[in-house]
Parts: sequence; structure tokens; C-alpha cells
Amino acid sequence: VALLALIKRSATAAALNDAQAARKALLKFHSLLHDHLLVENTRLYLYIRSAPHVRSTDLAQLSRSFQVEMNQIVKTVTQFVDKYTANDRAILGPAFMVDQDSIRETLAARFAREESTLYPLYTPPTHH
Repeated sequence: VALLALIKRSATAAALNDAQAARKALLKFHSLLHDHLLVENTRLYLYIRSAPHVRSTDLAQLSRSFQVEMNQIVKTVTQFVDKYTANDRAILGPAFMVDQDSIRETLAARFAREESTLYPLYTPPTHH
């Protein structure tokens, strides 16, 4: 939620022609995304793949594919942030609005898939 709010804040600031606030929000978004990825890579994916109910199942492969996809998303986001924090004209231009919208939609869809697919793997199935 915080990530999506920050990228939205950067767009709002850009729409108001406040390049400094837009850049600040975008850089904070990027930093927070990297923190999110670090936690996922060191906790979520490793835990899921080592959990007894997941190990050597299709779920372990699913976890790996999620990890690869997220690493690719972060590369794309890094290129986006580098491009638009380079100068005021870039972040205040119309292409920024289109690109940030695309990034926001990609992340929102990804987070929804994580929550519905990966997070339930944190808890082993209960047997009655």
C-alpha cells in the first residue's frame, strides 16, 4: 500500500509541476521497493521453498517463478526511476504520467497475486 501511495504521490506532485516533490516521492518509492524485495528474497521465498508442505512440489517452482518475475519488475522500475529522476523536464513531461501508471498497475497486480498465491503458503495446511 505504501509503495503504491508513493508512486501516486510522485504523479500528483508532477501534475502540480513540483519536480522536487515528485522526484523525492519517486526515490522514496524506489528505496522502499528495494527493501520489499530484500525481505522477499531473504524471508518469503526461502521460507516457502524450505517449508515441509512446499518442498519438492510445484509450489516451490511457483515460488521461484514469482521471484524471477519480481526481480525483473524491479529492474524495469530502476530504469524508470533513473530515467525520470535525471531532470525536471523528464518527470514533468507527459510520458512520466503514462509510465508511472503502467508501473503502478503492474505492481498492484503483482501484489494481489502475491497475497492470493504466495502468502497462504506461509501457513501449512491444517489436517483435521
